[in-house]
Amino acid sequence: MTNVNTHIHTPYCFSSFESISQAVSMAKQQNISVLGINDFNTTEGYTEFAAACQQHHIYPLFNIEFASLDQQDKEKGYYWNDPVNPGVVYLCGKGLNNPPEFSKDSKNLVSAMWKRTQDRIWKMLDLLNEQIKKRKVELSLDYNQIRNQHAKNTVREYHIAKKLYFSIIQKWPIPAHQIDIFRQIFDDPSFEADPADKIFLQDQIHKRLLDTGKPAWVGENYKSFLSTQQVRTLILEAGGIPSYPVYTYPLNDPSDCDKNLSVLAHKLQELEIFAVEFIPNNTSIELLKKYALFFNRQNFCVTFGTGHNTSGPSTMIPSAQDNVPFDSELHQIAYQGACIIAAHQEMRRANRPGFINDEGKLNFSANQLKEFIRIGDEAIRKITSGAALKF
Repeated sequence: MTNVNTHIHTPYCFSSFESISQAVSMAKQQNISVLGINDFNTTEGYTEFAAACQQHHIYPLFNIEFASLDQQDKEKGYYWNDPVNPGVVYLCGKGLNNPPEFSKDSKNLVSAMWKRTQDRIWKMLDLLNEQIKKRKVELSLDYNQIRNQHAKNTVREYHIAKKLYFSIIQKWPIPAHQIDIFRQIFDDPSFEADPADKIFLQDQIHKRLLDTGKPAWVGENYKSFLSTQQVRTLILEAGGIPSYPVYTYPLNDPSDCDKNLSVLAHKLQELEIFAVEFIPNNTSIELLKKYALFFNRQNFCVTFGTGHNTSGPSTMIPSAQDNVPFDSELHQIAYQGACIIAAHQEMRRANRPGFINDEGKLNFSANQLKEFIRIGDEAIRKITSGAALKF
């Protein structure tokens, strides 16, 4: 059975992987035939990703992710796929050109988005250093050092957690002293952990210091977010398929949009978004099947990924909550979705119509989609059989 994963983050934003080559090598070990890079606000990893996939005979999907804002829905208190922030809409671009071709104005928009994310990180670092000083710990973190040692251009919150962990471990080599320092910084005399458990401790740093409402937290400046239509336009300009990551957990409190699948599908179709994606590791297999089958029957492109944008390593094969594996029906839907994106890439590379046209309108009826999926399947099989195709 063919395994596919259309959504992983890499060190070019933040990832559980130390490198793209590690991610692709792990995918190969787990018999994944199609893998999609999906970093926030950047396509910088594409060249490295394409080379690694070529080496391991894995078909590469070139994707990107953005956060956007629907101002009217924010004012109404209406939630999309961000369960905390009303009006915020995450969108992925699937199957972009490689290299993507952005206009000068679009490049400026992406650059401005990047700068805003890094301005926020600078502010968080200032607050974190204040907290560390307040707790009488002789340690200070530096943005440029974090960027050079742990990031690929873009620094995110988990990079800060990683740097703080290793700074403590390196400066205080005795485990008992390390725990004392964590207790001081956390302001928790009863805190216990194994100092060698870097994944757990980085997660604790994030939860206790960098998360919403914690001492070093800085909220997003939503006034500076791009609109959902601006993000959609960016994706189309780069040759991609706008895709909506469906929020399906926590299971007892789905977002407003996701409570009613028919309403969500209608809203997405109004926005001319004809693809959805699931990161399903916290979703029950029953709920996942309900959502995936619904969108598949509505002729959406349905894809699945693992994200891998936290510190802890995990399987590269998408699965439901409690590591419940996909059944044959979900496997088929996942592979068909990957084939659609692969076919879109192949057709656009040949200057032919893809899954959607340049305006984002569907190019295929339900009857024509089977042939389009066949094109993607053929391209995937060529790569996995060892053919040297240029990406």
